[in-house]
Amino acid sequence: MPNLLKGPKFGVCRLTGTRGPYVKSHIIPAALTRLPTNGQKAVETGIGLGVKRRFVSWYDNELVTRVGEDILEEIDTPAIDVLREHKLIWGSWGPENRLKTSDLLAEPDERAYRVVKFSRAKELQLFFLSVVWRSAASQRPEFSDVQLPAELMEDLRRRVSAKDPGAFGDYPVQLFQIISKGIVHNRAPLLERTVVELEAGDRREMDYVRIYFDGLVARVHLALREVSTSGISERVFDPEKEPLSLLMNLRCHVPQRI
Repeated sequence: MPNLLKGPKFGVCRLTGTRGPYVKSHIIPAALTRLPTNGQKAVETGIGLGVKRRFVSWYDNELVTRVGEDILEEIDTPAIDVLREHKLIWGSWGPENRLKTSDLLAEPDERAYRVVKFSRAKELQLFFLSVVWRSAASQRPEFSDVQLPAELMEDLRRRVSAKDPGAFGDYPVQLFQIISKGIVHNRAPLLERTVVELEAGDRREMDYVRIYFDGLVARVHLALREVSTSGISERVFDPEKEPLSLLMNLRCHVPQRI
């Protein structure tokens, strides 16, 4: 028979260092994971783990205590509001199956962009950093691809726990939006590498974490003041300057290599 008295596990919160009972904490907020409304399970995939189907998005019940989860919730709530405000996620479109907004721009090669001004960009920047930290700190096998150095993890932990993302150039964020709705899905974050152009015209490899949300893909570059990031500035948003943000829109459903 199951142990009906079994309670939550106790341990040290990986975000705050406080000790107490762990609480259920979503790695990617459930509000940003498009789940079925008809009772069907969502498709969930991870590196080398095949395909699973679940009713809820990923969560970790050995990551943070109540103190840490409260901080993450305070980060998630305003960021989700910003994403919905600018119709950056499928869940903010209502019954529409394709993005309808007046700020779409088309180029001769048929690529499309949006020009969006973020009024609360710092909140969005902090949120992306928190998801990178959660993905790397979690022991769930679906997130095993995101392995970061200890010094980088500690830097991210401090920024998230203090709710201060710091300088934008430390972790530049690049956004890609999917402008037509596809199948419901969960996709695990990936740690990848790209080549960026530097101010002096040099080229350098840089790691980034690719995170999938509800119709939105974020690349969080792990620059940390190591190099100038002007080479990727065309399609990033900079909360320090509250600039216009260029978001690439791809006419596809579930993105493969965005």
